[in-house]
Amino acid sequence: MHSFLIADLAGFTALTEAHGDERAADVAADFVDGMRRLVTRHEAREIKTMGDAVLVHIGDAARAVCLAECAVGELGSRHGSLAVRIGVHTGPAVQRGADWFGATVNIAARVAAEARADEALLTDATVVAAGESRRCAGVTRP
Repeated sequence: MHSFLIADLAGFTALTEAHGDERAADVAADFVDGMRRLVTRHEAREIKTMGDAVLVHIGDAARAVCLAECAVGELGSRHGSLAVRIGVHTGPAVQRGADWFGATVNIAARVAAEARADEALLTDATVVAAGESRRCAGVTRP
């Protein structure tokens, strides 16, 4: 089983439209740098960035939950008026080179899109894989 976490900045498109590409790129770079520090701390691996979004692979669902909580707590609402939103899903996936494919990755993206500002959403599969006793507080399920 693999856990995938997708984090992005809620309101990034509006920031780009209001303040321009240069400012938006600076905000995205700061966010990605912060995520990279957290990814390293949580023994996860960055798969790729897509503008203001980061796709992360974590071999352990409990660590994925903790990474999600830390990202919201440490990076949330510090990027001007923007906030972090995160989706996490656990399941099978296929690796090709440095990238990952499959429904598990797609579901993580859909869950992230449903998250509100400074919220991490977990699927039931992630909660079960992490084990209720090992969950970090402050993270909700869709």
